[in-house]
Amino acid sequence: MSTLDHRFSRLSPHACRQRLESGTIGRVGWTGRKGPQILPVTYLVHEDKVVFRTDPHGPLASLQGGEPVVFEVDEFDRTTRCGWSVVVRGRAYSAQRSERASQLWREADPVPWAGGTRPLFITLTIDEVSGRSVERQREEPDDEERTGPALTGRAHR
Repeated sequence: MSTLDHRFSRLSPHACRQRLESGTIGRVGWTGRKGPQILPVTYLVHEDKVVFRTDPHGPLASLQGGEPVVFEVDEFDRTTRCGWSVVVRGRAYSAQRSERASQLWREADPVPWAGGTRPLFITLTIDEVSGRSVERQREEPDDEERTGPALTGRAHR
């Protein structure tokens, strides 16, 4: 009898970029004063950078001077147990300069889902991108499925 099997595979850089650009919510990871931190953000990709807005007094505001970060976006289907994950490694910078912030506000406004004032734009460089997917793949049928059950005994007329 055939079964469904889940298999991992690497995503190409192009497939990673497509998935990254189609996402809305991702997770930013960095090392803070208290150790590793991970927070969700609404984001978009603009001019080859991940961009999100945050509170200038919140924890993400510490990511303004080139700190190393990871950014992860994923999608999974619990029913089929299939999905994908893309991870970006890069550095975080603020766009405090009024000209750059003004451009981002006009062209790439990633609207935060969280309430409150979030005027600080953080951009993440995309220095390295990788991804994996897990998909269901049908295994080859065994001999019985290919030819049907073996007949034994004599045929009756």
